[in-house]
Amino acid sequence: MESRLRMLLIEAGFTRFRSNLDINTGSGRFIARADLVDMERRLIIEYEGDHHRTDATQWHRDVRRTADLEDAGWRVLRVTRSDLSAPNRLFASIHTHYRRMRPLPSNRSADFGPFRASRGGGSPHFES
Repeated sequence: MESRLRMLLIEAGFTRFRSNLDINTGSGRFIARADLVDMERRLIIEYEGDHHRTDATQWHRDVRRTADLEDAGWRVLRVTRSDLSAPNRLFASIHTHYRRMRPLPSNRSADFGPFRASRGGGSPHFES
């Protein structure tokens, strides 16, 4: 479903998102591996399968994780299967966030003060 979500975003013109990026503090503490990330606009989209709702442990972990990401300055949009069949609300939320956030200069896209992101848990790495 995450692949379907990404394709919907691309078809709608949202091409900035990168898949499965690790979000870490500046000191290297892992916060989360995010499904889809727009680094410039500090926006994360997470696909929530049904197990995120039915498994209490997973649900509590998701709530803490979202709070940690938001405390670190990220906006997190949580998406479910129903959002995939009617994505206009999601698209409107992305547009609203983009209007509120100005992108960082391109030479700072990988550095957010004490927070940064990387692929695969190692040193920060970003695809163009």
